[in-house]
Amino acid sequence: MDFLTGKIRPMYVKYLSAAFGSALISSIYGVVDMAMVGQYQGPDGTAALAVVAPIWNIIYSLGLLMGIGGSVLLSTLRGVSEKNQRQSNEYFAAALIGASFLAALSWLGVVFLDRELLTLFGAEETLLPLARQYLLPVKVVVPSFLFTQFLSAFLRNDGNPGLATKAVLFGGVFNVLGDYFFVFTLDMGIMGAGLATAMGSVFSLLMMLTHFRKKQNTLRWEWPTRLLSKLKAIGITGFSTFFIDVAMGILTVLFNRQILKYLDTNALSVFGAEKGGRIATNATTFNRELLIVEKESDGKPFALHTDPEDKIQYYKSLRNPWFTIFALLALLALLDKSLWLGLCALLPLIPVLLYQRQIWRIKRENV
Repeated sequence: MDFLTGKIRPMYVKYLSAAFGSALISSIYGVVDMAMVGQYQGPDGTAALAVVAPIWNIIYSLGLLMGIGGSVLLSTLRGVSEKNQRQSNEYFAAALIGASFLAALSWLGVVFLDRELLTLFGAEETLLPLARQYLLPVKVVVPSFLFTQFLSAFLRNDGNPGLATKAVLFGGVFNVLGDYFFVFTLDMGIMGAGLATAMGSVFSLLMMLTHFRKKQNTLRWEWPTRLLSKLKAIGITGFSTFFIDVAMGILTVLFNRQILKYLDTNALSVFGAEKGGRIATNATTFNRELLIVEKESDGKPFALHTDPEDKIQYYKSLRNPWFTIFALLALLALLDKSLWLGLCALLPLIPVLLYQRQIWRIKRENV
């Protein structure tokens, strides 16, 4: 693949179709989950899946944080020079370490704090038992959900987007067929839907791992030097994608709680069914998955952002998510009259001020 002499359109379509196909099938089996559980358990079952939905947002966003952040930096370094192969693989290793740590935290949280999390996400007396039944088989394989997102990003940037799509498609098709078999044929109800989802994720992950046995695989383990510095760079690069996905989870929690407060589980089941039909990705994910940079060896240093206006927009894109977190926490603190939330709201102001300082510096230097 050569961005300097090759045809852009076929390459763009190749990667876009891979990303879109993965997102579309995820939405399809989300709809099927809702339909099967709704038929078996009634409105309470659909409402229970709406309560579980923020867990997927959190886990997927953590996988994207390390996957998108690491794969973009890997491709950027390889685009600068072929000599950066070892250094680029250090970012792969660093991202893998970060993803493993986040997967372990997610796993512990879902296994030991499921009741507390589901209650926070809106579950009440009638929905909590159903939501916990759905999560029971999922608890066994929580890391697989995070690593499918992680590996999808790296496979697309290692020249194998087709495998990422095929893996997600296979897991999705199994989930659709497994839903009917486990929910109705084996009479497992909502737990059967959870089992089909868990097994589908594992099968997707196993298919993606076959990439490492192929000749075209260039991902290697290289122990990263300055690990914390690399993790910071990965986090900064992948943060916007992470934030968009996790923000959807926060909004879902707020909607869940307000709907159950003022209406009932029937209303929540309608909201949950609508959520299940959305395409499970966003424009930012597409853009970052498709960012593969190739640079001529002209001896000049590589930079993604060159002119002042481009740099200002870059720092604004880093500043604004933190400011949004501050605004949301401040609003919740005012509504709940919580001093603790108010103090938490002050923490996101630190990166806001740091990035704003960079913006002011660039403006001063280019007056």
